[in-house]
Amino acid sequence: MSRLSFDKASAKRIIRGYHGSYHEVWQDAHGQKMLSCRTRRSNHLGVAVNFAALNHFRKEGGQFVGLMNAHFKVVVPIAQLDGIRPWDGDDFIVIRPGDLGLEVAVEDNEPCPY
Repeated sequence: MSRLSFDKASAKRIIRGYHGSYHEVWQDAHGQKMLSCRTRRSNHLGVAVNFAALNHFRKEGGQFVGLMNAHFKVVVPIAQLDGIRPWDGDDFIVIRPGDLGLEVAVEDNEPCPY
């Protein structure tokens, strides 16, 4: 039986550089895994996610994706990212709060430079 949320308090990092990306994999006390994706740039709202790593994580049964940058930090079920695809030839997808139905209050909402 799968839980509906990832237990961040009990999570431990188990993999760095997952599938050749800069992402990490964390596992909570219930055995659920989260692909942690962090963008350190603070000049845009999106979080860049390596699309190949995301798909590999999905095939391995990963349940959650953590998206973090200077403007927001959220953990979502991996199924919530199903409809997001990279632009032609891109290796990354950029996930913005609006893609997840979230609102983020920032003064400068410039397009992501990716």
